[in-house]
Amino acid sequence: MRDYLPSCFATRQSIEEEARRVSRLYGYEEVETPVVEETSLFRRTLGSGSDVVQKEMFEFKDKSSTDVTLRPEGTAGIGRMITRKDFALYRSLPHRFFYCGPMFRYERPQKGRQRQFSQVGVECIGEESSLADAEVVILAHQFLDSLELASTPMLQINTLGNAQDRLVYKAELTSFLQQRKDKLSADSLSRLERGAVLRILDSKESNDQELLQGAPRLDEFLSEGSSARFEKVLRTLEEEHVPFQRSSYLVRGLDYYCHTVFEYVSSEIGAQGAVLAGGRYDGLVESLGGPPTSAVGWAAGTDRLALLRTEINDSQFRPICAIIPAGNRNEKTEDLIKGHCMRVAGALRRRGIETHLQYKTRHTSKLLARALQNGASAAVFIGENEASKGKFIFKDLKSRAEREVNSLSE
Repeated sequence: MRDYLPSCFATRQSIEEEARRVSRLYGYEEVETPVVEETSLFRRTLGSGSDVVQKEMFEFKDKSSTDVTLRPEGTAGIGRMITRKDFALYRSLPHRFFYCGPMFRYERPQKGRQRQFSQVGVECIGEESSLADAEVVILAHQFLDSLELASTPMLQINTLGNAQDRLVYKAELTSFLQQRKDKLSADSLSRLERGAVLRILDSKESNDQELLQGAPRLDEFLSEGSSARFEKVLRTLEEEHVPFQRSSYLVRGLDYYCHTVFEYVSSEIGAQGAVLAGGRYDGLVESLGGPPTSAVGWAAGTDRLALLRTEINDSQFRPICAIIPAGNRNEKTEDLIKGHCMRVAGALRRRGIETHLQYKTRHTSKLLARALQNGASAAVFIGENEASKGKFIFKDLKSRAEREVNSLSE
């Protein structure tokens, strides 16, 4: 878990706002799902053999003895929302949803990923066209490009084919790995034993990677239709000038994915370098009791993206005015000065100007230094003379120009 100090929070918030802005250009509307869901939701959608369900969920019983979980990702909640009969969203497809918020996974903390982390994401529900796959990738590309990151993440993309393609391939891969299981890492052996063989392809262990060099590849088992569909996605990305690398062993760690899967990866944040990832998940809504529903989307970790972006001092984007009590003050004049400071601060705030009011009685120079430290671009000085006449001294802290203001209406 982590705390966000103002500078870190401003960086995260700017990433969320940019994701919201770009998503809106593509017709996405913002929704919010609960942070706490019934555990069964994630077991059904993510797969009981997935690493998330096996090792990483924060599970507990509530006061009614219902098994609940802090959400580890956002897509399952969106899928559940689609199936709610009182919303009847499945009757008015397609939908395009944007979301952001905290997620929770009980995993080893790493660079840019604590056990509580923040994500932004998009879900396009009810569109089966390969163009929908391409468009969500293009949206992701535009979003990342707009952040002006210190280094550009690379798009890696693959296809998992349809259910029959994966069934045949998983059998071949399982046979290959069973014959070599003595060479697998402990995690990969565990995945093999519980049937999560595709996740072994994503192993970062050097022994596993070496062994997988000789493993069968999924693209060798794709049907003609699956291959043609994926080629359309790649061709659209090329036409829209979105650079990518085709990665034959790329899989996603959750069971609901099919056809197109992708990740934007950076080498600047360690071995777990994915900053944005997603794909198509046509079976998720149906697994929750809804009708067969096509869907595709992605999620991005804002904490990881923040590592690739210079921390933002958000005061540079908004005017801040500091109210500074000035001159020698005594008990008799203190209330007079502070009362006028409050009136001036109120007038400025009603005009939409962020105003910092200095309460403590200190030397004017120290109050001014503190105002500059807090990002103030202007200051209002009020001493006994100004307070008694309803005036104040306004100073532009950048140009150093100042003038006397005779009325709050000026």
